[in-house]
Amino acid sequence: MSSDMPGRPPGGVPTMPDDLRSDVLDILSDAVQWRLPAARWEGVEKLVQALHYAIKQGDSAKLEEILGDLELAAPLRITPIGGEQTTPATSKLRNIAAGVVHDLGQGIGSDSRGPGDNQRDEDDASDATSR
Repeated sequence: MSSDMPGRPPGGVPTMPDDLRSDVLDILSDAVQWRLPAARWEGVEKLVQALHYAIKQGDSAKLEEILGDLELAAPLRITPIGGEQTTPATSKLRNIAAGVVHDLGQGIGSDSRGPGDNQRDEDDASDATSR
């Protein structure tokens, strides 16, 4: 296991640098929108499963390697005439990707709160002081 990713928060999932976390989220949001020949989806599913495992293990070197492999698995920008029939992402891939995103939201990175959370905190504080 690599020690590149610092520490484990209370939930037990290792933290990772924000830029690496951003790369993971970017590739996953792209991958679930890809259109690939049906035969290629199984390979992408295995890569995303390996990505999830590398995150849980805190292995940033393996994580970066898998990110590179996923980038290479992306569809070509130009679709050849008469090319293979493509299909959208499988439900299995969407479920695996959702699991990764969920784990990332459970403490990997410096701040996993979403947009609007700060305003909600300020509204709650305001409500508490007005009572």
